[in-house]
Order: sequence, then structure tokens, then C-alpha cells
Amino acid sequence: MLATGGALCGLIAACGLGGSGLADFPTDDGGGTDHTSMPMDAAGDMLAQRDAPAEGDGPSGPDGTGDDGQTDADAQSGPDGSEDVDAPNDVASEPDSPTCVASIPVGWSLVEYEAAQGDCPQGNAPDAVVTNPMVGATACTCSCNNTVPPTCDDGVLQTYYSNDNSCGTVGAAIAFSGACVDLGASQVAPHFGANALAPSGGQCMSTEAQDNSQLTSTPAGLCNVPGPDQESVCNGGSPNGFEACVVSAGDVSCPIGPFAVRTVVYGQVSLQCGACGACTSGGSCGSATLTLYSANQPPCSANNLVVAFNVDGNCYSDGADANLDVEYASYAATLTPPQGTCSVPPPSAAFMPTGTQTVCCRN
Repeated sequence: MLATGGALCGLIAACGLGGSGLADFPTDDGGGTDHTSMPMDAAGDMLAQRDAPAEGDGPSGPDGTGDDGQTDADAQSGPDGSEDVDAPNDVASEPDSPTCVASIPVGWSLVEYEAAQGDCPQGNAPDAVVTNPMVGATACTCSCNNTVPPTCDDGVLQTYYSNDNSCGTVGAAIAFSGACVDLGASQVAPHFGANALAPSGGQCMSTEAQDNSQLTSTPAGLCNVPGPDQESVCNGGSPNGFEACVVSAGDVSCPIGPFAVRTVVYGQVSLQCGACGACTSGGSCGSATLTLYSANQPPCSANNLVVAFNVDGNCYSDGADANLDVEYASYAATLTPPQGTCSVPPPSAAFMPTGTQTVCCRN
């Protein structure tokens, strides 16, 4: 940088310039002085060139070193001549990836799973478990029998009548309870029909049966993995017949990651049957007969019989083709089978597990 004012004049004088700002150059003949004028810009350029450091030189201290006390050679190369040894290393080292075992979530443990219950790879017995329990259709059943059979002569008999064989007119409804019924002074038409009474009453008792052999399951085993083998097993290095898996208590979803094939296992399963429902007595009432009697005593005596009809839904003639006077009626039918039938709904059937665990194996 050039000084200004008086300092400029002093600088010019020191550089051998005249007060006019011109340099004195000797002539070719050695005599006199040539006051050839030199522009100030050129003079400034000369001064700048003289003061500028040589190309390749940096600022130096008294001992030839740079301002930081380091020589040019030191700044450019290391002890072995390589360059930029003092340059900062801007490549960050990447952190180590977590191991397979370290990535197993909390609450899960590494195991080797086998679809059997043979020895573990280390020769010890596995933790025995079962999977896929199945309950057979007749594992839980209920049976029943009648302690009191139903009856066939208890109920209201709806009658129908006509003068022809249609029996299209609704007649009297006669309530029977196994005894002779007083109809009062009545008449029966030339044709008569009715439907048989259904079985009624009866008492039954049910019995529950449980067949544990119809509860089936598949045996399996869980093997603990020793510490030195854990990383290899975790990455899928299990021997034939075993799978690398993680296990957690309860019936839960698999964790996110490579262990995604899910199996629920149980320490034990047992058959549980529900209670039997209410039983119902029944049967079939056949060969039903309605017998009508006159008013003579004793009531419903065979000596006073007027007419008897089959009761099976068909229309029958009274045989006289005229109205007949009657006073009493009786009804009888036969229960089939003699003790009747009994029915009961099936009970519920399920397996009851203990020690439920979820096993998730590698894909």
C-alpha cells in the first residue's frame, strides 16, 4: 500500500526520485543525466513488485518460518512426505451395528424350537410344550332317560264333523286327562274326525360324559441357547430340526423384525365340558281311539258304548249315517316306545390351557 502526503515524498526521495516525480537515468554516452519522465503508475508498479514476496514464498518470521512458526515445507507435507497431514479428518466413523441378540425386544427370549420333544442341540431335555390343541365333536356328551314316561291321553282334542265325508265343520273341543269325560247331552254327526293328542308330561334325567381321548395336541419343545451360541442361532444358525425363535409369555403378536412366524404353545391343556341343558321327554302316540257312550250308568262302561272312531286326522263315518245321542267320552292311545324318548342339547366343549406362550420364528 502506498503512503500519502509527506510520507509519499519521503518515499520518493528514498527511491532516488526527484522532486518532480521523475527518475534520473544515465545517458548512453555516460555523461549527464537523462531526466526521462516515468509515469507515476509505473513507479508504483515497480514499488509493488519490489515489496511483494517471491512466488511460492509465504509470510515469514525472523527465522524464515511462517507467522505460525511453521516452515513452508512443514505446512505442505508430513514426516513421510505425504501432503495435508495436518488437515482435519472430516470423515466420521460409523457406529457399530447392533448385534442380532441385542436387537431382541424386551420381554422376549431367544430359544430354539422343535416340533417334537427330542433332546436339545446341547443334549439336554427341552421344555416340553404342546400346540394346536383340537377337541373332537363327541368329546363332551349328555345322555338322558325318562324317570316318568309321558302320557298320550292328556290334552284338548279338537273334533270336526259333517254329514258327508269332508269333516269340514269345527266341532267340540274335549279336554281329556286320562279319565271318562261327561259331555252332557250331545249328538255326534254321521261323519267325525280329529287329530291325535301329542305326548305330554313325563320326567327325565340327564348324564354328562367326558372323553379325554378326544382332546389331541401336537408335542413341541423349547431349548435355551447358551451364551456363546446365541449370536449364531439368532441369525438363523440352528441345526436341522430346530428353528431360531424368540418366546414371550401369553398370547401376543410377534415383534417387528425377522421373527415373524407365530405359534402359540401351552404347558398343558385339559378338556373342559359345560353342563348339560334341560332334557325333554317325548315319544309317539299311536293307535288313538275316541269312544262315545250313552247316558246309561256306569259312565264309559263297555255296555253303554255307542260308537268308536280312529283318531288319526282322517274323517270317519259313525256307521249309522245319522246323528247319534251320546253323553260320555273316553280317549286312549299307545306310547311308542313304551318309556318314551328323551332329548338333551349337547354341552359346550373346549380346552383349558395353562402356561400359554407365543413363539415367533425366523421367516
